[in-house]
Amino acid sequence: MCFDGALEIPDEVVEDIAFMLFALAPLGSMAPVTPLLQTSKAFHQALSPASGTSLYARLCRLKFDLGAAERRSLTPTTRELTEHFIQMNQTLRRLRKCDVFDEQTEDALLNALVMMLHDDGKNRAQLENAGAVVFVNQYIRLRLHEAKDTNDMWPIENVRNSAALWLSWLLTTREQLESETAEQRADFVNLLLPLLASPFRYASGYAPSNHFRLPLEQEPSNFRTVHGAFPVYHTKRQSASVLQDFRSSTSVLIPPMSAAAKLLFWARRELKPFFNISLHIPKTRSELGGNPGLTIEDLAEFNSFKVAKLRPVIRWDWERGLPMTVNDDGTQDPCAQESSRRWDTDWWRMKLCQNIMWKQPRWRQGNVYERGLLTGLWQGVYFLSNDASLTEVSRTAQCPEAISDVFELLPRPMFVRLQEHGFVRISKPSRVTYAETTHHLAQPKPVPVAKSPSMKVPICVEGGIEDVITSTDVSISNAWIPGPVGSLKWYEDKSPKPPKDFTSGGPGNGKEPMRSMNFVVSPGLPSIFRDSEFLGLIPSSEDSTSSPDSDHHFLYETYEPGKESVHAKVENLKDQRIDLCGISLSPAAGSDEGSEPGCLRCADRAKFLQERDWARASTSQELLGDDEVEAIFTSIGMGKRRMLSTEEKEGDYEFDVEEEEDDQVLDLGLQSCPKDQAPSGQLGLSATPHALISSPASVPTISFPASGSSPLLSDLGSDHPADRDPSGEVPDDRYRPSGDRCRVEGCNDGIEDTIITGEPDERHRLAWGSCLYYGRVRPWDGMIAILKQHPTTDPWNYGNFLFYGYIHGGDTFVGNWRFAGLDPLTPAFEAPFIMSKRPEGSSRQ
Repeated sequence: MCFDGALEIPDEVVEDIAFMLFALAPLGSMAPVTPLLQTSKAFHQALSPASGTSLYARLCRLKFDLGAAERRSLTPTTRELTEHFIQMNQTLRRLRKCDVFDEQTEDALLNALVMMLHDDGKNRAQLENAGAVVFVNQYIRLRLHEAKDTNDMWPIENVRNSAALWLSWLLTTREQLESETAEQRADFVNLLLPLLASPFRYASGYAPSNHFRLPLEQEPSNFRTVHGAFPVYHTKRQSASVLQDFRSSTSVLIPPMSAAAKLLFWARRELKPFFNISLHIPKTRSELGGNPGLTIEDLAEFNSFKVAKLRPVIRWDWERGLPMTVNDDGTQDPCAQESSRRWDTDWWRMKLCQNIMWKQPRWRQGNVYERGLLTGLWQGVYFLSNDASLTEVSRTAQCPEAISDVFELLPRPMFVRLQEHGFVRISKPSRVTYAETTHHLAQPKPVPVAKSPSMKVPICVEGGIEDVITSTDVSISNAWIPGPVGSLKWYEDKSPKPPKDFTSGGPGNGKEPMRSMNFVVSPGLPSIFRDSEFLGLIPSSEDSTSSPDSDHHFLYETYEPGKESVHAKVENLKDQRIDLCGISLSPAAGSDEGSEPGCLRCADRAKFLQERDWARASTSQELLGDDEVEAIFTSIGMGKRRMLSTEEKEGDYEFDVEEEEDDQVLDLGLQSCPKDQAPSGQLGLSATPHALISSPASVPTISFPASGSSPLLSDLGSDHPADRDPSGEVPDDRYRPSGDRCRVEGCNDGIEDTIITGEPDERHRLAWGSCLYYGRVRPWDGMIAILKQHPTTDPWNYGNFLFYGYIHGGDTFVGNWRFAGLDPLTPAFEAPFIMSKRPEGSSRQ
C-alpha cells in the first residue's frame, strides 16, 4: 500500500492494525472502522471484503462461536467466515434498533435463535450486548397475539412466534425473572396460557404420538374438530425456514412453540416455592417411624430444585479466552465442555424431521437421540385441569377473552428414577456358554413394532364424510410396546457370567460390565381396541416386524454410566475372538455374517462409508481425468483437491472437491478492480457478476454506498448505516451446499432400539406413592413415550398415564400427558408436563 509515493505499508500490516483496533472492544459495533477507512483510498480498498482480506474471518473467530457449526456441519473457509461475520453484524444491528415491527424481524429472530443454539459463550455475550433480551420481550408482549382475529382469537403458530418463544427461553436467566414486577409476570403468563390450554390446536411433536414407524408411506387420515384437523401435524402446520449461513441454504423446522411456552410459563410460576411448608406435619421420616407419608424434609427437597431448568449461563472471558459458567452465587468456573453440545440432538431434529413423508437414508447426518439422556433421577410436575375449563376449550373454537378466568392448570409433583435399556446387535453367536439352558430364550432382535390394524376411519371429502380403510398405529396407548396397556414385564438377567478374564476388557481395563434386562412382551392390542365391531378392525397380514402371538423375551443392555458396554467390549476385543457376556462371538459355521465379530451396526456404518467413498472416488476420477501429476500432489496433501482425512471420511468435516479452492480465492462474489484503477464510489469493487452466476437477475444483491460514505458500515452492522447507491449492486451468490452432505451419524454405542423403565427411589416412594414406568424412544425424531402405572390400591392416582414429548437441552423433558386408556386418535383430555434431570449429588440419598 502506497501513500502518495512516500510510504508503503503492506496490506497484512493494515489488516493487523484494524484487527487490533476491534480486538480492544470485542463486544463493540463496527463503528470504529470509520476513521480507519477514511484515512485513504488505499485503506479503503485494502479492508474491503472483496479484496481477499482475512480481517473479517479473524474477527468472526474472535467475536462469535464457531465450534458448533464446525462440529455439526462444516469447516468454513475464509470467504464463508467473512460473509458470516457480515450477516451476524447485520442481525445485531437490527436487534440494537429494537424495532419489533421492522419487516426483517423474522430474520433477526431466526438468526438470533441459531446463534443461541450454537452458543459457547461468545454468542450470548454479543446478543445480550445488542439488547436481544429487551427485543424478544418486546416482541412477545406486542406481537405474539398479532392477527389472532384470523385464527379464532388464538395466537398463530408461525416461524416468527416460534423463534421468539424459543429465543426467549434460551436467553432467560433467574435475574431477569426476578427483576419482573408481579404485574409484568402476570401479563406474560396470560400471553402464554392459550398455547398450553389447547393441545387440539397446537402440536406437541414434529409428528403426533400415534405414529411409531416413520416416515409414512401414505398421507395420514384425520378428522375435523372445531380447532381444525386432528391429530395435529407440526410438519404441516408450520413450514421449514431456510437459513442463509456460510454461503449455504440450510433448511430447519423450529420445534413446536407450545414446548417453549410451557417452560416460560412454569419458570415464572415456580419462582415462588411450590409447597408452603406446614409445621403440622412431621419433620423427618424417623418421626413417622419409617412409614409412608409426607414430611417437611420431603417438601423442602422438592422446593430446592426448579423443574423448568434454566439454561446454564455461559459467559466468555475475553481476557482469558475461555467460556465461564456463572454459578447461582455469582462465582464463575471454567466450562467442562462446550455448552452447545447439549443442543446437538435438538439441532438434528430441526434439520432431519421436516416432513413425515420424506424417505430417510440408511444413515442420517446426525443423532436425534443420544444414549443415556434418560438415565437418572427426574423431578417434575404434571398439570390437571377442571372439567368445566376442559369442556369450554375443547368444544368452542373461539379462544375465551379472559382465558385465565376460564382455564386453570393445577400442578402435581412427581419423582422418578428412569433407567435406559438398549438393544445392541453383535455378530451371530456360534454357541452359548456359561449360561444355563432355560425354557424362554431371548430373541436375537429388538422388541418388534406393534401391529397396525386396518380400520374404517371417517374423513372429510368433497360433498361430505366418507369411510376409508387405513392402517392405524394404536400402540401409543402402551407406550409403543406391543400388547395391552400395562402388559410389559421385565426382570434382570441373572445368567452366570463368564470368568473375569473374559469380561475385564483386556489389560488395564477394570470396568465392570453393564447389566442386562429381559423384557417379556405379550400379544394383543390395547383393551379399547379389542371391540372390532366398534372400530371396524380388519385382520392384517403378519410379517416379521409384527407383534408376537405369544409371550416373547427380549434381552437389552442396561445403560450404567462408568461401566463397560458390550459395544465397547466387542469393538476392543473382536480381534481376539473370545467369548464375551456368555456368548461366543466367533462367526458361526455357515453364518451369513462371515465377517469378524463385533457390533453389526458399526459394520454397517463402515460399509456405508466405504460405498460412499468409492462412489465419490469414481466421481472425482471422472472430474480429474488422467491427470497423474495432480493425483501425486493430492496424495501428499499438496494438490488442489486434497484427500480426505480419517475424520473427514467419517463425516466430522465438510469436504467438497469443487469448493476447496475457496481457501485461496477469497471472493464474496465481488471482483476487485486493479488498485490503480479503482473507480471512485465503487471502493475497488466491480459490478460485474461472479463468473459462477449465469443469471445475475435471478439472485439477491448487496448494495454498496456511494463515495464519501463508509463502505462497510451498513453491511457490517454499524449503528450508523450509510446511504446506499442503487447503481453499486453486485450479486450475492450463495451456491454452496448445506455443508454437511458428508456427515454420517455416529453408531451411538450400537443401539438400535431404546426402552425405558423406572420407579421412584425408596424415599420418594414413601413420600409420593408407588408407581412403575416404562416406555420407548421413537427413532425418527427422538420422541419419548412413557406409561405411568399406578397401583390399583391407590385411591388418588388410579389409572395409567401416558407421557410423551422430547428432551430439550439434554436434561429437560417437556410434552403432554393423557390417560392411557383413551383412544389416541380422537381428541380427549391432555395437559402439559415438565421434568428435569437432577444432578446425582443434589439430593439426599
